[in-house]
Amino acid sequence: MPAVDLSQVVIGGASAGGYCALQAGHLFKQLKLRAVVAVYPITLTRLDWYAQPHSEARPQGSFLPALTIDTAAMEKLLTDKSEPISAYPVTGDWSHPRFALYRHLINTGKYWQLALGSDAAPNDLPANKQRLLPALNIGASYPPTFLVHGSADTTVPIAESEDMAAALAAAGVEHTFMRVEGRAHGLDTVLEGDDVAAARKAVVDFALNHVNQQ
Repeated sequence: MPAVDLSQVVIGGASAGGYCALQAGHLFKQLKLRAVVAVYPITLTRLDWYAQPHSEARPQGSFLPALTIDTAAMEKLLTDKSEPISAYPVTGDWSHPRFALYRHLINTGKYWQLALGSDAAPNDLPANKQRLLPALNIGASYPPTFLVHGSADTTVPIAESEDMAAALAAAGVEHTFMRVEGRAHGLDTVLEGDDVAAARKAVVDFALNHVNQQ
């Protein structure tokens, strides 16, 4: 197995994975990431989205089938501490309530309290909670960052990426924010469309342009 060159690491992810990638940008300081790529990422900048009920139906994205929200099953997941709820079920069973958990939390306005244990606005959170919000942890040494978000995303609002781009700009960090008009959550799973193909190419080009640099 070839050795891994830890001086040439680009980290990326989509949705919740995009959040993890952005967090890595400020937490993995010793690794000195070459770049971060975040596709329709959760950034936790919009208190109104995460802490107020949005009861209207919101699709999870083009990559998921229609999901039925069973409120009782959701509440059991949230109160039964015997089973972790930090990942998709390994079975890939779309009927598993965990697949619809995010949408349930947005519908009921419980996401913010569950994730941060507080009702305070981002800038009013204690320091240990602010570390969970990537946009509040952008400094001049933050890695070059590429953001992609669809304008029609009803699962994670595009404002989340707009806020992150503004934070990167304010800190003078090299970044690109690619807005894909009319596309929803899961836009990268769409097989047709010059716009999606262009977004994929831009992501790859950005990553490649930031490796093997001195």
